[in-house]
Amino acid sequence: MEFGFGMPTRGAVATPESMATLAKQGENLGFGIISVSDHLIIPKAIASTYPYNESGSFVSSPSGECMEQLTLLTFLAGVTSTAKLLTSVMVVRHMMVNLQGDTLEQTLGRMQRFADRIMPLTA
Repeated sequence: MEFGFGMPTRGAVATPESMATLAKQGENLGFGIISVSDHLIIPKAIASTYPYNESGSFVSSPSGECMEQLTLLTFLAGVTSTAKLLTSVMVVRHMMVNLQGDTLEQTLGRMQRFADRIMPLTA
């Protein structure tokens, strides 16, 4: 059984330095999978209580920015050497995204995708 963890894509911890440190430390601790989720829209403000932390607030950046999934996975591939890289749901925008994912998979040999072909957008 392998254990993994998800990388932040927004907020104060989503900096190149922090993410490189998290990825390297996770790999050093024996985590075998690093996942990155995909979001098209992150709201700037959420009025409802967020149920997944003690503060009740959703972790976000003040501007609503969110890092792009495949680019972040490419960055993580450059700072790690053994961890498998996982797309934790990929919202497929067009065929080029599938080609990018296939290229990462072929060149890295450690790219894994989860549910990336089930939500194509028609926009």
